[in-house]
Formats: sequence, structure tokens, C-alpha cells
Amino acid sequence: MASKIPPTEHSTSNDNDTSQQKCDIDREIISQSLRKDLVVLLQNGAWFLEIGSSNDRQVHVSLDKNAAKLLASFVHGPNPAKQIYLTDITDVRYGWKTDVFSENARKKFELRFDVKLKEDCCLSIIYGRQRQSLDLQANDSTIAQTWVNNISFLIDEIRALASSSNKSEWLRRAFKDADTNRSGFLDFRECCRLLSNLNVNIGTQKAAKIFQLSYTNSRLDREKDVLDEKEFLQFYNLVSERTELNAIFQDYADGNANLSDYSLAHFLKEVQGIQHADLHFAQMLIKQHKLQKTKAITEMTLPEFKLMMNSPFFDILKKEHLQVNQDMNRPLSDYYISCSHNTYLMGDQLMGVSSIEGYASALERGCRCLELDLWDGPNSQPIVYHGYTKTSKLLARDVLSKGIKPFAFKFSPFPLILSVENHLSHLQQTIFAQDLRQIFGPALFWAVEENPGNTPSLLSPNQLRGKIIIKVTGAKVCSPALQCLINFCKSFPSFEKMEGQKVGHIMPCYSVVSVSEIEATTYLKKLPKETRLNPTCQTMMRVYPTATRIASSNFNPVYYWNFGCQMVALNFQTPGKYLEINFGRFRRNGSCGYVLKPVWLLGKIARIPSTGKSSKMLQLRIISVQNLPKRPGQTKKGNFYVSVQIDGHPSDSYKFRTTSLMNGNGLNPFWNEIKNVKICFPELAVICFSVKYVDSFKIKQTLASYCLPVESLASGYRHAPLSSTEIISSIFLHVQMSDL
Repeated sequence: MASKIPPTEHSTSNDNDTSQQKCDIDREIISQSLRKDLVVLLQNGAWFLEIGSSNDRQVHVSLDKNAAKLLASFVHGPNPAKQIYLTDITDVRYGWKTDVFSENARKKFELRFDVKLKEDCCLSIIYGRQRQSLDLQANDSTIAQTWVNNISFLIDEIRALASSSNKSEWLRRAFKDADTNRSGFLDFRECCRLLSNLNVNIGTQKAAKIFQLSYTNSRLDREKDVLDEKEFLQFYNLVSERTELNAIFQDYADGNANLSDYSLAHFLKEVQGIQHADLHFAQMLIKQHKLQKTKAITEMTLPEFKLMMNSPFFDILKKEHLQVNQDMNRPLSDYYISCSHNTYLMGDQLMGVSSIEGYASALERGCRCLELDLWDGPNSQPIVYHGYTKTSKLLARDVLSKGIKPFAFKFSPFPLILSVENHLSHLQQTIFAQDLRQIFGPALFWAVEENPGNTPSLLSPNQLRGKIIIKVTGAKVCSPALQCLINFCKSFPSFEKMEGQKVGHIMPCYSVVSVSEIEATTYLKKLPKETRLNPTCQTMMRVYPTATRIASSNFNPVYYWNFGCQMVALNFQTPGKYLEINFGRFRRNGSCGYVLKPVWLLGKIARIPSTGKSSKMLQLRIISVQNLPKRPGQTKKGNFYVSVQIDGHPSDSYKFRTTSLMNGNGLNPFWNEIKNVKICFPELAVICFSVKYVDSFKIKQTLASYCLPVESLASGYRHAPLSSTEIISSIFLHVQMSDL
């Protein structure tokens, strides 16, 4: 049964003591969980040489007293010159593994400053949305290794704690940023300014009342009314009271003050669709979300219920889809494969910067097919860049050794395909082939040795675990050294050339057709309507953006997935709706980069079936949104709405939205609106939730979004985590799916 959720009112009278206890517990968890010896060592700091800076600078790097951020201070100039929050760090690398440590950059630095760089003494800290790097050389290898290990350990510990304390940590960070004079306190005006920056607009009178309620510590020690960090967290918890969760709790608590384990088990099984939720399972959840140390696990309080509902356990993505859950023993051609176009570019196609970070970032996001455009470089060294443009150039050797090898199987164990656009001379092809063997060693797939005789079907992802496959297009004739590495994936630049290579009426299974979106669309539209063998049953097909997409824009990959195209290559450096759809599709199988195609795309089809055998009725209730980021120029006259779009089979193309809320308050906009949608082919459909803001000039902006396959929707009350990196945002909704 669905709860009757009332309109949101921000109450100021519930659970003051328990909220304060929660704040204390969060800090206690973090301080106790982080190893003190490790923290102390990092807080003492160490001196390094900063690499890549315009000056030869010695920098002292240390962890701040709150174990929240790294401080980089120089001998001369304002200090600290850099502050890097641990939550912003995406990677810590030992050795030469960034663009700053490329062969050419190292030589220039050594020549300019008369220093010698040693790989075993170097490390890089990658941070921020733009993947900036702090590149350092320690005095010896022991210091470098110690710092890499300790920072990595610290980040892992913080990430492990994120599921229970991420909102509190985000608020602590906001508090510290607002405390500009480092007093450890915020007065009422500073609190109101911070609320505004967090997109919370509740009115001065209400804020003043809550401010006084939050002032719990002794006033005798302070000259004026101010809040410390703990009190501010209490202040925000009271401001952001969510009555929709109160209503759900009250419905299933049957009028009692607390929710019993029996009632919780009923709620989990009947409402949330967790079929294995018995009494023991309910008691386990009660124990996990206890706010006070007690042995009682037979009931849950309202604050504990809210904590549970806000945990990742009740995110909208099915828990089983967080892991690899599909059969990985079928031929490679039976899978959609996450694929990147011009992976080396960080911007546009004409003037953009080329960076090995493009490869590291794509692999981190589950990509399993990377692109390298190879051209002859100076000193007989192949280079990677977008030919005949002003994009910057990378040594191919650096791309292989620093951008690909360290991350090739860090985020997915399944095969990695290198799609090589070959413009090399025979000499440099041979050099590139030698680099491939030397750098990748046994990970490099040798088709001649491992798959002799061209078996009737491709090997499976499981058979190819930990293997790197080379696919080459471009050169009409490859050097023998390179040719022997590409027997597995022979690539054709057009369907006509593919058709000319057919054996009988069957395309060799190792072939890959690589064409632009326009060529692919033209070919697919010409497919006869009569039943025939689907061209992607055995042949791999790669579709990439047309050359006119100079700004590195993307196209909708769904159209090509519907025909079974395995590799739809997108510009991973360009965020937006279509890239979100791509990430959403691959959430179906643990974001490992491989997703099984629907069964009916693996055999004979009459183009695209007109009706599905597993139609569903999807009911969505959009209830509320939490903590929307503030946009530049946002005012109270602007309004918010939630947009829902479903892409898949042509009969499953839907787009709908909620009504607009015109109070400009991003704290907890409330709708409680229901929409029913028939899905004919749930196995193809991807659903995208977006929150939009419309300003006073009627200009729309997407604040944040989240995509996932319709098959991956979890039932019941769920939170869809939004893709904003600024704050912790989500959409709260109710999902119900039934067979037709």
C-alpha cells in the first residue's frame, strides 16, 4: 500500500536530541575508524619537489588537523597555496603516470631546472571534476611509497564510511568553507548566507527560530550567538525535516511511537519488494541503523527509519545489479560493450587538449573499448592526436604505459579492446607493435596462438578475462609485426567492404565493422523487413560520431543498440543526456562494461519486433527532491520540475514531467505526482530522471540527472542519486512494476 504523504512542512519540534546524537555519532565513527598513526604521519607532512610548475618549487604537503584535506605550502608566497579535500581525490598514483611525467615533459623539466627525476620517487594526486593533478617527487622512494599507500588507505576508509555519513561530511565541509575567519563558529547571518548557497530558502523568521533551537552549548563561553559545527548540523537537520518520511513511518508503525521488527519486515517485503525480508533480516537492518548503543533490535525509531531510507540500500538501482549478474560465457558479439570515441581528447575535435587522463577516466567509468589515432611522430616514435588539427600530441608509448596499463583491469576484469586508427608508416607500425608487446606482455591477446583456425564464434568475456585485444582500421597494408596482433578483430571501414569479405552468407566472426553514425543509420534503414539473420549476430559493429561533431557532442546510442550494434562509441569527455544514458545502460551488469543483448537480437529478426513478450506496467510516483544545487543567477522567481524520459524500442518512447514549483527553494521540493506507463520492451528501455530549473526568462537548465535500465528499477520507496558533484542530491519516488 502507498502512504498518504502530506505536503512538506519543515517542522521545528521533532527529535532534537536524537538528531544531535546522530551528529555526534557521525564524527565519532570517522575519528575512530581512521588509523591514528596514519593520520599523524600525514599531518606531520613531508617536503616534495612539485613537478610541472612554472618554478622549481619545494612544497610541504600535509593533512590538516581535521583529517579532511591536504595542504600544499611553499617556502615563498601565500600559504597554503593549494587545498585538496580528500573527498575530491579520485586516484593516487606511484611513479610516472600523468601527462606531467610524459617523456617529453620530463626532459623539458629536467633541462630547465637542472634536476634528475626518478620514477620510484614520484607520485601524483588526481583530484577534482577536471581531473587535475598534483605531481611530486620525494627525496627517496620510501617516502613516495609511504605517501601513496597512506593517502590511498585514508581515501578508501573515507569511501567506506560514505554510506552512513556522506551527508554529514558534506555539511561539515560546507561549514568549514563558510567559516572564513577560522573561528570555528558561524553567526546567524553567516548561517543564512550558507543556507542560501546550499539553495535553501525558508525565510528569516523561521531560520531565526530554528537557530535558537539549535543553540545547545553554553552561551557563557561566547560573546555572541553563534553555532559551532555540531550545532550547525543540528540546525540543518531541523531545517531539512522531511515530513514525507514521517508519513510513511506512521503508516507502518500502526500508531506506535516506534516501528516493530514485524512491521518493518512487512514493509520491506510487501512495499519494498524484498522477498527474502524475514524477521531476522529486519532485525539486522535495525541493528545497522541504531543511533544509540543498545542491544535492543526489536524496534526502530523515526530518526533511525529516516537514516535507513536515506542509505544506499534504498537507492533505486536493484542491489543485485551493482555486481556482475549476467552470463559472461557467451560469445563477445552477444554483448553491448561500453565504447569511447577519440578517448585521448579532453575537449573539442580541433583545438582540444590530448591527455592520458582521458584513458584513465574512461576506464574508471567502465569503458572497455578505447580509441587511439596513431600518426608518425618525431624520432621514429608514434604519436596519438586528431590528425590534421591543432589538438595536442601524446607519445603512443606514454598512452599505453601510463594511461592504459595501470587501469586496464582495475575497474573491470573483462577484455579491453584498443581501437587503433592506423596512419603509421611501416617502420612506425613495427615500433608500435614492439611497444604493445613490451608494455602489455602476457595480457596482450595473440589470436594466432590462442584461437587458431578461427572458431565458429568469438570467445567469451570470461575466456578473455585480463586480455587486451587490438583492433585496427586505416592502413590498407599493416606491417607483419602489427598484423599478427590483429587477427582476432579484423576491422572494416564500411558495410560494402564487409559484404565483400563474406564466406558464403556468413561474415567471419572476428570481423568488426566500424562506421560513422550517418553511415550506420543509412545501412540500418535499408535492412529488409523480411526475416533474416541479424547482421550483428556474429559480426561486431562499432558506430562512432560523425566528423561534423567538432564540439565533441554526442548522439543517442539507443537507436543503434536496438539493432544490436555492440560498440556505440561516445565522447566520454562531454557530459550530457546521451552520455548519461550510456552509463545508465551499463549499470545493468555492475558497470563492468559488458551487458547481454536481448535474446531476440541474437538470432533471426524481422528488423525490430513490433510487440514484446514481457510487457510491463510501470507506475512512478515522483514525491520530492533533496538538496538541489544552486545555479548562477537563481532567484525565488524561478521554478523546479522533474523530467522523466524513457528511451528504448520506438513504441516505448516516453517523456513526461511534473508541475512546476515556483518558490526557488532547492531544499526539498515536493510533488507527489503519479504517472503510469506501459513498457513493451523493458529489456531495451533506459529511464532518465532529470531535475530542471527554469529562470525568470524561461531559460531551462538541467541541475542533475540519473539514468538506469528499466529492468534495474527497484520496487517501493527509493532514492535516485543525482549526478551533481556539488552536493548530495536525490529524487525520492515510489516505483511499482507489474506484468501485463
